[in-house]
Amino acid sequence: MEPVYHFTGDLEVDWKALVPLWQQSECVMSGEVGPTWRMPPQHKVCLEFAEQYPDSKAFLIAQLSDSDPRLTAYAFKILIRICELRPADISPAVAARSDEITVIMHSRGDTQTLQDFFAGYFDSCDHDSLMEDDERSMSWQDNELAEYDRSTRRSGQAPE
Repeated sequence: MEPVYHFTGDLEVDWKALVPLWQQSECVMSGEVGPTWRMPPQHKVCLEFAEQYPDSKAFLIAQLSDSDPRLTAYAFKILIRICELRPADISPAVAARSDEITVIMHSRGDTQTLQDFFAGYFDSCDHDSLMEDDERSMSWQDNELAEYDRSTRRSGQAPE
């Protein structure tokens, strides 16, 4: 898969440049969405950001206080990929945020508070399993889904 964004090497410049992408949708996008489970650019750029800025924990912790709950959610999605985040790493005020977001997972939207969004990770995931899931997802996007796209183009069908 082609990169979603070409990073400048300046953390703050890159964050500001990505904000419009994350704000394009009223929803927070997960790893795969839609009938063919394509990875939306909003999610993929989180993986790219984590890879580009593995030492950005303090910056991202600060972004958890953003007034736009979608940006808070995306900052959290990056944070959990760059470190073994613990509930104690997040201030009580941020951890208790009641702003609602809608998360799109596959073809389903789930409206939840940021507090529940954070708790969902802490209650059911760990850093190592998340990294394994990301690796599997990227491999699937780059291999099986890419092959499906090539075969549908050869047969004259438009990929979904």
